[in-house]
Amino acid sequence: MDPLELIAVGFGILSVWLSTREHIAAWPTALVNTALYFIILGRAQLYANAWLQVFYFTLSLYGWYQWKYGGSSHSGVQVSRASPRLLLLLAGIAVAATLLIGGGLARFTDASLPWPDAATTAVSLVAQWMLTRKLRENWAIWIGVNVAYIAMYLHQSMWPTAGLYVAFLLLAIHGWRQWGATLRAREATYHVVLTGPENSGKTTLAQAIAERHGAPWVPEGARRFVETDPTPLSAETVEPIAKLAMGLDDAARVGAPTLLVHDTDLVSTVVYARHYYGHCPDWIVSEARARRADLYLLCLPDLPWEADGVRDRPTKRAELLAMFRDELRAMDADVIEIGGQGEARLAAALSALASRRPPRPGA
Repeated sequence: MDPLELIAVGFGILSVWLSTREHIAAWPTALVNTALYFIILGRAQLYANAWLQVFYFTLSLYGWYQWKYGGSSHSGVQVSRASPRLLLLLAGIAVAATLLIGGGLARFTDASLPWPDAATTAVSLVAQWMLTRKLRENWAIWIGVNVAYIAMYLHQSMWPTAGLYVAFLLLAIHGWRQWGATLRAREATYHVVLTGPENSGKTTLAQAIAERHGAPWVPEGARRFVETDPTPLSAETVEPIAKLAMGLDDAARVGAPTLLVHDTDLVSTVVYARHYYGHCPDWIVSEARARRADLYLLCLPDLPWEADGVRDRPTKRAELLAMFRDELRAMDADVIEIGGQGEARLAAALSALASRRPPRPGA
C-alpha cells in the first residue's frame, strides 16, 4: 500500500469535510491533496484524472480567493442556488469536454478506462468550479460522480482511494444537507428596509424597530462612508459606498437572524447617484434588485428639516421621494409609506411590519 496515497486520502477527506462546513481552510488542504494525487494517478496510468489535479490545484487557488474576497462586496461568496440556465450551460460543457477528452485518450494514449476517465474528469471540473462559487448543487453532482469514481478505482485495485471516494460520497450527502440548511435559514430571515429622502427619520425608526424586536440592524452605508473616509463625495465614490453598504449587509446576515432591519439599502445608492450625478453603475442597480428586501417602509419627508453637516438639499425632498417611489415600483417591491410625528410615526412603522411579516413557526 502506497503511503503517499494514504496521506493524500487524509488531506482529501479533511478538505471536503471543511468544505461542507464552509471553512476557508478547505482550500489549502485541497492544494496538498491535489499535488499528491497528481503523482499517484500518473503512476496508475489514469492520465486524465492525473492532469485533472492540475486544474483542481488552480481551481483551489481560485476558490480560496472567492471564499475570502469574492462577491460584489469582496467579503466572500455566500451559499446560493444555481439557476436552471447555468445548470444547462454547465451540462453542455461537461458533455463536450467528455467527448473531447475521451476521444483523445482512446486514440492517443494507453489509458486504462478512457471514457469513464474522461467523463469523471469533465463532470468533476464542473462540480469543482461550482464549489468555488458556493453553489449548493455542486454536492448533488459530486454524489453522482463519486459513485462512478468508486467503481473506477475498485477496477484499478486502488483500495485506499476507493475508500476515500466512499468517504467523499458520504461527505457530499452531508454537504448537500448542510448547505441546504444554510440557505433555508438565510431565506427565512425577513428583511425590512427604512428608506426615503433625507431627514425622514429612517435611522431613528430602524433603531427603534430593531430594539423593539430584539433584532440586529444594518447601519446606513453612505453615512458610515462619510464618517470614516475623508474622500469628498463624488461620482467616483458611488461604487465604494455601494461596496461598503453590501459589506455591512453581509456581515449582519451572519447567523441568519429571523428579522433584519436595514437603515436604507442599495436602493438609496441608486436614487442618490442618479439624483446627484445623473447615472448609477448598472452592477449596483442589478445588485439592489438581487438584494430586494421583503418590505420597504418608505419614510415621508414630513419632519422638520435638521441640518447635520451631511444633509444638503432640504428643498429637494419631494423630488427624491418621487424617485424612490419610481425605483421601488420598478423593482416590484412591497412598499408601505410611513408618516406622522414621534410615537405615532413609530407606531405606524411597527404596525406596517406586523401586517406584512409572516408569523414565526410555533409563534
